[in-house]
Amino acid sequence: MKGSLKMHKRFSNHIIWFSVVCLSLILIPDTANAGVVKWIRQGSYWKPFADSGDEGEGNIGWGTLGLYYYHGFTRQQWSSKAWFVGTSDFTDTTGTNYSVFISGNGQWEVDEAKIVMPVPDDKGFTIKKYLRNPIPEIYVDGFPLHDPFFGREDDESVDPSYINQHAGSADAMLESTMRTNMGLTINRKVIGYSQQNHDDYLVDDWTFTNTGNADLDDAVEYPSQTLKDVYFFRQIRPTEAGDFHTNWMTSYGQYTTDTLRLPGIGYGTNVEGETYDQFGEVVQETGKIQEPAFRAETVLHIDNAPNDPTNNPAQPHMTDVQDCDLPYAVRHPQGMSSTDWANLYQTMEEGLNFFDASPTMTEADYPVYPNTHHGVRFDERSYKFTTDYEYFGWSLAGVWAAGPYTLEPGEDFNIVWADVAASISFEKGWEVGKAWLAGNSESTVPFPGEDNLPKRFTDFPDLAPTDNDRNKDRWIMSGMDSLHKNANAALWAYENDYEVPSAPPAPSIYVSSRPGYILVEWGSESESASDFAGYKVYRSTGTQDSTWAEIADYPGSSTHKHEDATASRGMAYFYSVAGYDDGNGNAVGVSGVKESLESGRYINRTTKAAYLTREPGSLDEVIIVPNPFNIAASALQFVGEQDKIMFYNVPAFCIIDIYSESGDHVKSINHTDGSGDQSWGVLSEEFSATKSSQVIVSGIYIARIEETDESGKRSGNAVLRKLLVVR
Repeated sequence: MKGSLKMHKRFSNHIIWFSVVCLSLILIPDTANAGVVKWIRQGSYWKPFADSGDEGEGNIGWGTLGLYYYHGFTRQQWSSKAWFVGTSDFTDTTGTNYSVFISGNGQWEVDEAKIVMPVPDDKGFTIKKYLRNPIPEIYVDGFPLHDPFFGREDDESVDPSYINQHAGSADAMLESTMRTNMGLTINRKVIGYSQQNHDDYLVDDWTFTNTGNADLDDAVEYPSQTLKDVYFFRQIRPTEAGDFHTNWMTSYGQYTTDTLRLPGIGYGTNVEGETYDQFGEVVQETGKIQEPAFRAETVLHIDNAPNDPTNNPAQPHMTDVQDCDLPYAVRHPQGMSSTDWANLYQTMEEGLNFFDASPTMTEADYPVYPNTHHGVRFDERSYKFTTDYEYFGWSLAGVWAAGPYTLEPGEDFNIVWADVAASISFEKGWEVGKAWLAGNSESTVPFPGEDNLPKRFTDFPDLAPTDNDRNKDRWIMSGMDSLHKNANAALWAYENDYEVPSAPPAPSIYVSSRPGYILVEWGSESESASDFAGYKVYRSTGTQDSTWAEIADYPGSSTHKHEDATASRGMAYFYSVAGYDDGNGNAVGVSGVKESLESGRYINRTTKAAYLTREPGSLDEVIIVPNPFNIAASALQFVGEQDKIMFYNVPAFCIIDIYSESGDHVKSINHTDGSGDQSWGVLSEEFSATKSSQVIVSGIYIARIEETDESGKRSGNAVLRKLLVVR
């Protein structure tokens, strides 16, 4: 009972602290966080990186920290992260001695002027980006979708020789240097691939050197100071999914028998108070599984000692889970109190048990390494919901730390991890979600493996009360297997000096909407590969990054265009063209065999829809589809394009004026492409919207279609059509 009272008292104090912080935010001065941010967008997982290593709310825009293909690169995988280094018995330039000294970047705040300082190179750049191949051109109906500014800045360059020297066969690499106010300099590499077996992770490779330089000038402030008992600490807060409370956090790799080290794994889970199994966040109207994704940091290498670069499998020596707003991990060090410093350093040393009395693995009960401090894996604790956790305040986060290292001047140590994402496929998500919504997934899409649900599903059967629920949840939970597979690929890449079998470069792509077919053309960049074997054309329907279906295969290099005559009128189509090799010249990859490889699909995929058009019609042929328009009748609408309304058989050039039944002018649409098709709005967010971008309400609308010449001059020849809208 005393232990329980102690825990709840600590939890109450935590909530009080959090409330005080929220109320005092307006009093906190702005911090120096105007860092430079660059992206790696080569594979199915994209992420921005700041020159200071900051991944909190200081430099990385909210909603962008790790974007995965499953969500069309629109939903972040991480909310925020923090990192710190700590040392003991440190004396600063004023002669002040600190029992512990902390530097680093908080979850909320970063100071790039005095604490973690990005170091500019001789041209003034604090982070540089290197690519193996040029960014391909991407055009849809003449509209450029590639980055028009690439190559115009000296800090971004296509330099395969430099990548070969520092990052093996990677397709992209970022490089930056940071100095900390304790005299520890950090050199950072970020490595990414587009190859299909290695495109779900990004490697972070950090080397920490005791240079003694604690600011941005050339003078060395601490030329002879030994940094004692140095620890490196990370806090990682996964995405909140649809709700902060649905963010589950666990870990893997603490046991001596584990083959991977994943000190932080986040995924969505059930929410207290719902009346149905919402694991995976299934859309109740369509059955689409919104949130099957798993994300993690996986440790690839941690030096045994400054003079011993062999990997230490007992590191990280500390892992655990806490509320994301852990008091001593949210601000930068100068915003912390001395108590915060002491608590953070103690957490680095021995874990969270001293702070929250969390259950800890012991050698007597768990196969863990000696002198390590791991909280019991969250999946093995008896919590039904995240909100049942005694210290829950906002969202869960994982913490891990490595060390200690004692660094003489000039000595260094290296830590390498990868940011990994995984899920079931988009296609399987649709199939399983629709079957679950129909109530028969266990019979129509039975899960082929053994029961893989976490312990809480056994402890609390009402989380998935039916066979239909459990089958759906097992499919979603299989994303954990994919996560381990992707983490293993990252480890394989590291252990092979980042030399991954390379696919051909992605070709430029040019898509044109035409009457009768959609024309897809591409460049010849892929043919620079010595074992080039041909091209494949892929198509996604309704939304970008939905199910990518192969619609054409062109062996050899003689063909550079495809006429997609299988497209349906009014539907939105997106395309990607992949160059592929014959596999004979490739080295054996992570799968253990030689494989034929394709260029990265997400480098040259189109993100603007192309439409099958028809020859222009005449005024007396104009029809409106759907009519009536009923928002509830999704089966009669255009896939992936809610609120879309089409005008068919329109003249080659015309103006469509929309009026309400009372005569108010709602919208003017200029039709100028010479076809017989016109949607209400060019962009999906403009579908059935007024001229002030308001979605139209239920009622009767009048469309007046008037012919014009190519310059837009009205002819006076017009026709009226009625449209009924039901919302």
